[in-house]
Amino acid sequence: MATYLERARGAIIARLDDVLSADADVFLDVNGWGTDVSRRLVAYMRPGKMIRGALTVLSTQMYSGDYAPALDAAVSMELIQAFLLIHDDIMDRDTVRRGNPSVHRQYELYSDEHDIPDRAHFGVSMAICAGDVAVLRAFDLVSRLAIPDGVVRAVIGTIAREIATVGLAQMGDVYFGASGYEPSEAEILDVYRYKTARYTFSLPLMTGATIAGCDTETVESLGTLGEHVGIAFQIRDDELGMMGTADEIGKPVGTDIVENKKTLLRSCLFSALDNTPQHDRIRAVFGGARVSHDEIELVRDAVRSTGALDRAARTANEHVAAAEALVRDLVVPNPELRETLNEVIRYAVTRRV
Repeated sequence: MATYLERARGAIIARLDDVLSADADVFLDVNGWGTDVSRRLVAYMRPGKMIRGALTVLSTQMYSGDYAPALDAAVSMELIQAFLLIHDDIMDRDTVRRGNPSVHRQYELYSDEHDIPDRAHFGVSMAICAGDVAVLRAFDLVSRLAIPDGVVRAVIGTIAREIATVGLAQMGDVYFGASGYEPSEAEILDVYRYKTARYTFSLPLMTGATIAGCDTETVESLGTLGEHVGIAFQIRDDELGMMGTADEIGKPVGTDIVENKKTLLRSCLFSALDNTPQHDRIRAVFGGARVSHDEIELVRDAVRSTGALDRAARTANEHVAAAEALVRDLVVPNPELRETLNEVIRYAVTRRV
C-alpha cells in the first residue's frame, strides 16, 4: 500500500517545494526571514508521511476521477499540520520532532550562533511566527484553488471551523496536563476526536469531497468516518508514545510517562491498578521530577501485564470496525479507490513509525 501514499507524497512534496521556493522570492521584498522560514518549513515537513494531503487528493479522486484540482489543498493540509506541530512542540516543551530539532529549538540554536540574549524567548517567538506563516500560506493557497468561488468559500469555512476546534481541544488538553484534574475516558476520547481525529482525517476527506462537488450528506459521512479512524490513530499513537523505541517515536523513550500525558492508555492502566499494591508506586512515576530507565520499564511492564494495552487496543479496533463499515457504504465511481482508502486507514492505525 504504501504505493498510493508514496505516489501522493511525491506529488505533494514536489508541489510544496515549488510553493515555498516561490514564497522565498516573493517575501524577499519584506525581509530575509521569508527565505529562512521557507527553508525551515521544507526541511521540517519533508520527513512527514503526508497522510493528510494524501487523503485530500484521494477523496477528490474517488469522486471526480482526478486528484489534480485538490493538489494545492493537499499542500495546505500539510502546511496546517506544520503550524499545529510547531505550536504543539512549544506547548509540550519538546525539543525534538522526527529525530531533528523542533523549530523553536532551531531558533534557540540560531540565537547561540548570533549572540542573541534570552535564547528561549527568542526561539519560541520566532517559532510562533513561523507557524503563523505556515497556516496563513495554507489559507492563501486554498483561496486560489481553480474551482468555483462558492466551493472555495465552503472549503475555507470548513478548514477555519475545524482548526478553531483543534485550538479549543488543545486548551482542554493543556488544562488536563497542567492541573490535577483526572479526565474521564469519555473526556479523553473527546480530546482525541477534536484535537486529532477531525483535522487529521475528517478535514482532508471532507475537503477533497467538497472540491469534487459531493453533496452535504456524503461530506458529513466522511467526517464521521474520519473521526473513527482518527481516534484509533491517536490510541495507536499513545501506544507508540509509551511503548515504542526512540527510533519509532522520534524522541526519548518514555516521554509520555515523564510528561504525564493523560492518555487513554494511562487511564486504562490506572483503572486496572485500582486497589492494588502497585497503584501508588506506578502512579508516582508519571510526571516525576527524575524518572529513571528502570521506572519507565516498570510502567511499560505494568501496561502489558494488567491488560491495559489490550483494553486500549480493543477500543481502537472498535473505531476501526466502525470506519470500515462506513467505507463499505460509500458510493464511489471507482471501487478500487474505495479499497485504497481502506488500505490507507489500515496503514494509519497499524504503523510502527
